Amino acid sequence: MGAQKKYIPLPTPEKKKPADDSASNIVQKAEIERMKKLLSEKIKDPKLAKKAALIIAEMLNQKD
Repeated sequence: MGAQKKYIPLPTPEKKKPADDSASNIVQKAEIERMKKLLSEKIKDPKLAKKAALIIAEMLNQKD
């Protein structure tokens, strides 16, 4: 019988750090503003355009 070999575990992969929340928040706000502008061009009533942009923003946030 030979000597037992030493078990060396594989190194654990490092988890990716989540993106900076403030940067992603700024990007999301810019996207919402962009959507508001696009919708206000298509929908002449600004209140309705704002509501539509907020609904789309909520749908996008649920995906994340």
